[in-house]
Amino acid sequence: MGSQRDQYVNNLKERLDEWNRDIDGLEVRARELASTAREQYEEQMRNLRSRRGDLEARLDSMSGAAEDAWEDLKGGAEAAAETLGSAIRAARARFGSPAGTSS
Repeated sequence: MGSQRDQYVNNLKERLDEWNRDIDGLEVRARELASTAREQYEEQMRNLRSRRGDLEARLDSMSGAAEDAWEDLKGGAEAAAETLGSAIRAARARFGSPAGTSS
């Protein structure tokens, strides 16, 4: 686990684990909302799950890539990570953060 690729993938996986906890907390929060707000919230949650799936797929590709090829995949993974992080921050700003989620 000493290669740059492995370290990078592990760091992204740790960030993804944090974001998964955030998404779980946001889903709990959705149950507390009135029906109109809940519909908007659930749409945002579908968006978050889709972005999370994109990042997970990119991580899988990076994990299986040859040592000299993973750098080509790094930019796409970083963009997917930033997009997911931004979407989570936007959801928390719009709907509030339930207790127990990261800031």
